[in-house]
Amino acid sequence: MEYSAGLTSKLFWLQESRKTASYILEGLSKTDIRKIAWEENIYQVKAEYRAYEVLNGTYRRVSALPEAVLRVFITCDVETAKILNLIAILMDSRLFFEFLRFLL
Repeated sequence: MEYSAGLTSKLFWLQESRKTASYILEGLSKTDIRKIAWEENIYQVKAEYRAYEVLNGTYRRVSALPEAVLRVFITCDVETAKILNLIAILMDSRLFFEFLRFLL
């Protein structure tokens, strides 16, 4: 994993990540989710490019989590989901991971 400052353009996207995880668990491919993302506006965005940007960010994060964790992620309380989402972000962003590791 290389350093990237791309995280600065992405948000925490908790609810969006949970939606993406639920579609992954349903067995949908990224292409299928992409189609749904714009047609049904599942991410509540105004522009098509933004829907795909949210999908790409959330898909990359949650697909790094094991299936068992994804199942917990979509059904757990909000506080637990925030922690699992943070773990997914840390798994996806080396720069953020090393920043937090440095703080501890």
